[in-house]
Amino acid sequence: MDTFSFAFTNGSVWIYLLAVVIAALLAWVSYRRTVPELDSPMRVVLTGLRTLALALLIVTLFEPLIRFIRSDDVTPRIALLVDKSSSDGMKDKAGDRAVQVKTALGAVADGAEAEIDILAFDAAIGEPMARTAADTLHFTGHRTDIGGALRSVSNRSEERHYGAIVLISDGNDNVGDGPVYVAERSGLPVIAIGIGDTVPPKDLAVQSLLTNSVGFVGQPLPVTVEVTTENLPDGEATAVLYDNGAEVARQKVPVRSGHHRASVTFTYTPKSDGIRKLGVDVDALPGEFTTKNNRAQEFVRIVRNKRRIVLFAGAPSADVSFFRNALSEDPTVEIKTFIQRQGADFYEGMPQPTVLDDAEACILIGFPVSSTPQAILSMIGAACGKGVSLLFIPSQGVDYSKIGPLEDVLPFRVQSSRNQEFLVSPDVARGSTSDPILKLTGTERDAELWNDLPPIYRTETFVRPAPGSVVLSTVRFNNVPMQDPLVIKRETDRTRSLAVMGYGLYRWRLLGTGPARARGEEAVDVLSLFVGNSIRWLSVKDQGKRVRIRPTRSFYASGETVEITGNVLDASYAAVDGADVKVRLRGAGLDRTLVLAPRSNGRYMTTVGILPAGDYSYEGTATLNGQSLGTDNGRFSVGDVSIEDAATHQNRELLKLLAERSGGRYLHSAEAGKVRDILRKLGSMKATTQTSEREVVLWHLPWLLAGAILCFALEWFMRKRRGLV
Repeated sequence: MDTFSFAFTNGSVWIYLLAVVIAALLAWVSYRRTVPELDSPMRVVLTGLRTLALALLIVTLFEPLIRFIRSDDVTPRIALLVDKSSSDGMKDKAGDRAVQVKTALGAVADGAEAEIDILAFDAAIGEPMARTAADTLHFTGHRTDIGGALRSVSNRSEERHYGAIVLISDGNDNVGDGPVYVAERSGLPVIAIGIGDTVPPKDLAVQSLLTNSVGFVGQPLPVTVEVTTENLPDGEATAVLYDNGAEVARQKVPVRSGHHRASVTFTYTPKSDGIRKLGVDVDALPGEFTTKNNRAQEFVRIVRNKRRIVLFAGAPSADVSFFRNALSEDPTVEIKTFIQRQGADFYEGMPQPTVLDDAEACILIGFPVSSTPQAILSMIGAACGKGVSLLFIPSQGVDYSKIGPLEDVLPFRVQSSRNQEFLVSPDVARGSTSDPILKLTGTERDAELWNDLPPIYRTETFVRPAPGSVVLSTVRFNNVPMQDPLVIKRETDRTRSLAVMGYGLYRWRLLGTGPARARGEEAVDVLSLFVGNSIRWLSVKDQGKRVRIRPTRSFYASGETVEITGNVLDASYAAVDGADVKVRLRGAGLDRTLVLAPRSNGRYMTTVGILPAGDYSYEGTATLNGQSLGTDNGRFSVGDVSIEDAATHQNRELLKLLAERSGGRYLHSAEAGKVRDILRKLGSMKATTQTSEREVVLWHLPWLLAGAILCFALEWFMRKRRGLV
């Protein structure tokens, strides 16, 4: 039903009518006596024209508008999401999943009492399809993004008036945002229909291959492989590590009945630089559901150059000695030290501006002090601005008032400082030990090792993390957790920085490992591992920092569309549009040159299409007006591993959680016929009255002013005809 009303934005109707009455009285007074005298009809006409003209001018001051209100009865629709990824086309003990999907789809669509939109999805969601088209659905999707599908429905909800979502899927979400969070935010109940067997079949799967993204020639690189087994008899399997297809090492993996998770760590020592493809294959066991998930792969960039580290210290100390010894044990590190004497001199001589030219990282231990020359700090700040990473460890004598040239690099901002010292211990959360800086043994024991360390010294210096910083560890004082940062890291486009807001780190080795070694026990040298991890993290440089060219994935499934993206920055790290970005792609018998099309804000992209299975390498260049802006290179693989092959059974837990958190319900595929009764009970599926409002602003319309001018013109014309003065 449509209704409308007239209103004023500025003032009320009564005030407007009063103003019109006053205008009419003024017009009547002006024509009460005239020379020559007018007859009554003419006096009325002229008075009326002037009153009307004044009324039209006054109405614009009150800003009139007409408000149209429309009310409609809306019956909510149903969004039926159908997972068409390849895992929903598998066969397991519960039968053919594709048949289960189509049967459940038919039961929901044919029994629905409301209008229904059938939306098929995998990594992306399609447009609504006809009921007949759904019967011929092909399950060829390479990835599953349940969260993305739910978000798309939520975004269309206002336009399409959805009242509920019915999801038909095996629940194996493997890309995109967490679907539970998206479902909660959507405000729509999700009825989740599970596809596939809920009992894990007999199977072995490689869950992950974990290693550093960058390694160094001649330096051992740990490679950890996690393997899960389901319902296989006790025994063992053989895991083989490959480097670019050549066998490197093999280890036995224990297999236990029921659900079992095991991990093995290989030690891989690169012999040459470049981008290496590391892969692990685990031998098939009798009775496995599938062997397609018995492998995992990862690309690692191996560099040859020795890392050059420059250490500045405000004075000789135990921390300086322990850090220097720990770094000297690493054959890939070359260290140069500058230790300040009393006054402004250094034992090794005054540092020259070129000392940091080819350095990977700079370490400051108890530096600067009050007598440190400002020129040295400016030199360090300038080097960090060009990409040199920074590690900061204080001492009792650090002068925080002098760190101004380093403020843009350091991961903290000083709020107040006093050199009163006290003892603090690390307080590391369990999840933080997954960070490469805090990783010690790679097990859940790492957090315990950190938190059991002896206390170190700290002054009453209170800091807050700089923008973009990450706090890896806070402190405990007298065994009471505090929120003050102890270990902070920061990464920007230009550089990386790390700070430990305490000193006396040598105590972690002397007091942390000494008692255990005295008892003849094996001890974890936390300090040495921390120093090594820190230097490795600080030394990692993205050699294509200003020009980044990457495929959208490192590993594509066979038949998946390959896309390559680029990001181009100039010397001031501002986005460059209009550059000429080309990529030479080689592999699997192909040698093609591709041109990346500009998008916006320095971004470029090209769609390569579907490539044959194999390994590919690429080399990209970016130029502007004939001048080179930079290069980048890398590798990717097609067809070796499909993430959908890991979906050996239904992820019932995820589907149940989705339904519970959104106010819906979980059903097995055989129960799809119950959807109609569930929808009837949902409040969100009840018909509602939707009201929409539209306003037409009148005071902007030109005819108000035109009408006033016309009235004044007619009045003037008639006065002239009568000879009025």
